Amino acid sequence: MSPVRTGPSGRRERAARRAAAARDRARRRWAARERLGASDCEAIRPGLIAQPANAASSLAYVVAGGWVIRRTGRRADLDAGFGARAGAALVATGLGSVAYHGPCPPGARWVHDASLAALLVGVVAHDVVELAGHPPARDAALHGAGALVIGGLLAARPEGSNAIAAAVATAGLAGEVALARRGARHRWRLAAALLGLGVAANLATGTGAPGCRPRSILQGHALWHAATAAAFAVWAVDAAGSVSRSAGRPAATPPGRRPG
Repeated sequence: MSPVRTGPSGRRERAARRAAAARDRARRRWAARERLGASDCEAIRPGLIAQPANAASSLAYVVAGGWVIRRTGRRADLDAGFGARAGAALVATGLGSVAYHGPCPPGARWVHDASLAALLVGVVAHDVVELAGHPPARDAALHGAGALVIGGLLAARPEGSNAIAAAVATAGLAGEVALARRGARHRWRLAAALLGLGVAANLATGTGAPGCRPRSILQGHALWHAATAAAFAVWAVDAAGSVSRSAGRPAATPPGRRPG
């Protein structure tokens, strides 16, 4: 065992080791950050915010969630409880996306993927309850249970996040098509158009795609955030009306509640 040096030379050695360890930690963090969001085109920058455009546009989900909560809480023909759950899911998705595209702390990928999956599970849960004719109150329990299961899957198999999200999204789309055919969705065309815009922008500008401009402040993935946030907001308000109708609530606006 080598003797511990004291004096100026020993302090210099200890300082050099600490500096080397700090550089090694920084390299590992940078390597992990480069893997995060690698398919989203925007260049990974040093500093607190890795992808400024994608991080800033993630706040669209937060704004959309707040709008849903406010909208459904002010109208008698919309179910406020459902609107609060859907709005909270949107806000959580936005915060998870900001963490992922911004500082990228440990666990950012799971938070990002799990919050998005929970939002999608909410669509599926609502569709299952409505299509089966169950009481709307079962929606919340099914949503919570599904989100826990998907979150556990993502923790165990983070590399399968895209496949899991695609499977849940496909189930949600199938349910929404069925409900639209029943006439239970009044604004499905607007929601579908916004979703299509987001998907097209994401595919056309992803890493390696012809439209990818890593250093541009205009990012297709940012448009994906904005368009899908708007699509989910339209869906949530539409679905809140369906919940209210299935509960047998009158469409008239009573005193103290403002009309839309």
